[in-house]
Amino acid sequence: MLAPSAFAQSNDGHDAAMEAVTAESFAGALLAGQSAAFNNDLDRAIAYFRRALQYQPDDAGTNNQLFIALIFNGDLQSAEAQAAKTTDETAARAST
Repeated sequence: MLAPSAFAQSNDGHDAAMEAVTAESFAGALLAGQSAAFNNDLDRAIAYFRRALQYQPDDAGTNNQLFIALIFNGDLQSAEAQAAKTTDETAARAST
């Protein structure tokens, strides 16, 4: 069975990448995102990081990698929203 596809989307719901990405695990999506980022394929990296976050939405490292990829890709509006989410998650962990 194939894992459902995830499309890279900005926070306003519009497609940021035309291509669907699939990954059957958090680790698979994360590694694919890191590989894409290393190869400067930021649209694909963003899509894979978002896919990884569907598996583990509270993973701080993946949230940070998504934030950085969004900045380098020039999507400052999405990066700002991602930064707020990352900051909220970090604050929540610190208070527990």
